[in-house]
Amino acid sequence: SDNEYESDDDAENSSSSVSTAPKGYNWTAIILLSLFTIPVILAGVIQAVDFFYPEAATERRIRERVVKCYEAANPKKMGDIDRFIKKYKGREHALFAQLRNKYEKY
Repeated sequence: SDNEYESDDDAENSSSSVSTAPKGYNWTAIILLSLFTIPVILAGVIQAVDFFYPEAATERRIRERVVKCYEAANPKKMGDIDRFIKKYKGREHALFAQLRNKYEKY
């Protein structure tokens, strides 16, 4: 009967020595999942903000257009963009007309 107990202990020891999956997080999978989900979530948040605050969306679009213009035509004035936008607030069409006149090729 001692052999019977010894064989049970051997069986327990051999089963505990069986290799199991590593414990912890699979960081590669988490990083890849984040790379695909974070941009989608941010785009959704931006859309929601644009829906609830349309004036902020308009200001962002105006700023993007002015930045594109100055990046192409006169990068030295990139630091003045906020001042121009503030100066022409409510008169953005005049700002764009002035930019077209000054930087016709852009």
